[in-house]
Amino acid sequence: MTGNKASCSNAVKKKKQLRKPFDAHFTLDELRVAMVQTIAQINRWQDEAGVTEASLMNFAVSTGSYVLVTRYNNRNATESASLFYSSGT
Repeated sequence: MTGNKASCSNAVKKKKQLRKPFDAHFTLDELRVAMVQTIAQINRWQDEAGVTEASLMNFAVSTGSYVLVTRYNNRNATESASLFYSSGT
């Protein structure tokens, strides 16, 4: 697998967006499903490439109305990366 995790996840997200390229309105459930599918695809690529070290990633996606954020860790034995939230107010 070439490229870093961020570029791979961005490519998967863009591919999924192309299925509805002119629909600017996504439901929160559609965002959740796309995020789960994106993480599953990254797991498949890592398995195919024989990657054994932990992947600690934070994902955030927004429609402008909703923000969906998740901490991800593919190895239960490793502590997940932190996820910090700050409001602009």
